[in-house]
Parts: sequence; structure tokens; C-alpha cells
Amino acid sequence: VRGILAQGRDIPADRLPAGVWGPAHRSTGGTGYDRCAEDHIAVCSDLNAVPIPDYRDYFDWLNRLGLSDRIRPGIPIEGSRGCWWGRCSFCGLNGERLRQRAKTPDRLMQEIVLLEARHQRCDFELLDNVPPPKLLRKVADHLARDSKRRRLFCEVRAGISRKQVEAMSRAGVTYVQAGIEGLNTDVLNAMHKGVKTWQNIQLLKWTREFGILCTYNLLWGLPGEKDQWYADTAAMLSSIEHLAPGFVLKLRFDRFSEYHRRSSDFGLRLRPHPVMPLVYPLEEADLEELSYFFEDEVSGTADSIRTPVSVTKASRPPGVRQLCRAVDSWINAFFRSPLQPILALSEQGDRLEILDTRSCASQRWHRLEGSLRALYLLGDGAPRLERIPHLLERDFGLRVSEDEVEDMRSELRHERLALELDGRLVSLAVRGDQPALPSHMDFPAGRIVRHWRGVVEAGVAQG
Repeated sequence: VRGILAQGRDIPADRLPAGVWGPAHRSTGGTGYDRCAEDHIAVCSDLNAVPIPDYRDYFDWLNRLGLSDRIRPGIPIEGSRGCWWGRCSFCGLNGERLRQRAKTPDRLMQEIVLLEARHQRCDFELLDNVPPPKLLRKVADHLARDSKRRRLFCEVRAGISRKQVEAMSRAGVTYVQAGIEGLNTDVLNAMHKGVKTWQNIQLLKWTREFGILCTYNLLWGLPGEKDQWYADTAAMLSSIEHLAPGFVLKLRFDRFSEYHRRSSDFGLRLRPHPVMPLVYPLEEADLEELSYFFEDEVSGTADSIRTPVSVTKASRPPGVRQLCRAVDSWINAFFRSPLQPILALSEQGDRLEILDTRSCASQRWHRLEGSLRALYLLGDGAPRLERIPHLLERDFGLRVSEDEVEDMRSELRHERLALELDGRLVSLAVRGDQPALPSHMDFPAGRIVRHWRGVVEAGVAQG
């Protein structure tokens, strides 16, 4: 600031610190900034050097305004920036700098303990796009050994193990947002998710087993998609209605995503979202520079919580409409029905007993014995189909022919106790008693406890 005050617009580029752009950085035409000057973008490489935030002003204002009994805050914490995967075609969260940087587990634990003591709160929201697996594993193990009762929220990717989900639960993680985005591998491949359907199902199964509420979206509207993908997904959903449902949304095209940066490669003609000219009465070229949200001129406006009039249910393809109806039924059965669907497995000596109250259930109780019991236990880990005879012999001492294995697989498929996905057998029953899931009122990032009106109060709650 001193330099700018002393030299004004003529301050040379080398006098401006990283991240500060001035006239000296402008391109020759004077209409924009030189995009080659990437080294001038400010990036914090060492997150351990970032100060621990101090939220005392916020809590002081809650007390002054008499809102402490009406607003239950959660404390934001940050373990990393960026995304370790960084290849999902639709994601523009990290701009053009997707490289992930992380704090050490010791530093993040120091932050949690200090903020907890300072603000007398045990609810935390981990703000990471997705925590690095090593950081999440070590912090979860540390918190699980601590006697304090905490509630945490974080985002996760599929592909983590059952043991990791259990450690997260013991650490106090009660609520996750999962990067699932699809329950069809063709959909997942189209968006470069790097996971398959069987991994997403496993994550939903394990979060249900350990009482973690898992929220996620199912996207449609991808470039090059086939409507049959969504019809196939809809046909499968009654088998997993005992697991947490997601929400169906049309894909939105965001700045910095692959769909935005390489729009022509995907056959897209993107333009600023239709609400932009209502907010900024500018020319199209200026709106292009300002906008973060875009739509495809061909496919129409993105379907989101703020659905524009131009998108109606009738405009959705048949397979998508089928998926939306199936998910609506799933949500009603899981969250709004007095009796939540159950597919629960218990071991009773040398047999398995499975309680089945799903709408697709052929009977309330299933009893699996002998080779069928062994096969179902194997399916909890989603083995490859071709390895099943070997695993039955290795793990259970059973020599079973391929024809016998096929007959047992057919029985499990017929009873919809298991699915065969991506060349794997996935047993669907959840182990043991299914614990109650936290309610949305227990969201660790904070809630308004009671209904409260007023501009000042709403502003404080939003802040």
C-alpha cells in the first residue's frame, strides 16, 4: 500500500508482492492481464505457517446480541487446500491450481485442541475439498484415542476402507459429504471420477454400519451421456434403499473445470448463466470474464436448488425422469417413513441371519448356511468374480465348483441380497444392529437452534 501511495499507477511489477496485480501486469492491448505471469499468483505452500484463526469476535457478538441460546456454531478448521485427485471433469473448486498442500497431523491436532479450549465448542467442520488419505487416517486415529466427545463433518471420496470409516466414526465424524456423483460406472467414467460403482456402494454401506450420515449428489447432463445409464441406475435403487439416498441434480458447468477450459472438446457452447445479465447489465464479453457458473446453449440451464423456469420435469430425458422418481421414493422411505428400510446381517454360530424390510424383499428373514454363508461373507469385501472359488478355498477351506458358485451367485442376485457390479460381488447387508443416524439438526458445522427473525440476527447466523 505504501508503494502504491508513493508511485501510484506507475509502480513497477517487481515492487508488487505475489498475488497483487497492477497496471504493469496488463497485456499490451490494455484489455486484460498477461496470463503468462503464472509465477505472480499467490500460493501458500506451507500451511503449517498459516496462523490459527481466532473467532472470539464472533462469539463475543453472539453474547452481546443475546443469541448464544439460539445459534449453535460449529468451528471451521482446515487441514489442506486443493484436491489430491484433481481430475473430475466438472470440478472448478481449485481454479487452475489443483495441487494439494496439507498441514501435518500434529499441527491440525494442535489447532483442534486450541480452538476447542478457546471457544468451548466440540463441533468442527473440516473445510478441505477432500482431506488427503494419510492426514485423515492419522487425525482420525488420534481423535479416536482421545476421551473427549466431538462431532465432526468432512468431505470424503469413495475408495476408503471399512477400517478407515470405523476410525472416522470413533473419532467423532458423524456427517460426511461424499464425492459419489453417480451409481453407474459409465457415468463415473464420463466425469473422470477415478472410482467405480462398487466402491460407492461400499462407502454407503460402511457409513450406514457405523452411524455416519452420508450426503451426496447424483449428477446428470454430462456431455456424451446415454440416457440408459440413468434408467439402469433407477432399476438398481430398490436393492440399496436401506442405505442413505442422494439427490439428483443436473450438472452445472463451472469456471476452471475441464468442461469450461476445454468446452469445444466436449461439444459444448458455454455462455454465462442466464441470471448474470440480471445482476450485471454488461456486454456478453464482460459477463464471460465475471461468471463462475455457465450453461450450455444446447442442453439448457443447470437444474439446481434454484431451478430456473426454463428447466421443467418434462424436459428431462425418460431415463433421468425414471431416476428422479426412484430417488424420491428412496428419500421418502429412508428419511420420512416411520420405519426405515433395513437389511441387517448377524452371525448366529455357523449361519448368517439377515433381516430384510426393503420394499423389494421376498421374505423378512434370510438364513444362509454352508457355502452360501461363506460366499456372502466374502461379498462384504467385494471380491472379483473370477477369484471367488480360490478365496472360498483359501479363507474357508471349501472346494466349490464354478457351476456351484454360479448357482449361489444367482440365488443372491434373485433375492437382491447382493449385486454384481464391475465384475465384483457386493453383499449389501449391513453388519450388526444399525445405529441411529444423526439428524440434520445435529450438523457439526452449526445450526440455528430456534426460529428467529430479524436482519441483524440472520446476518450473524449467516456469518
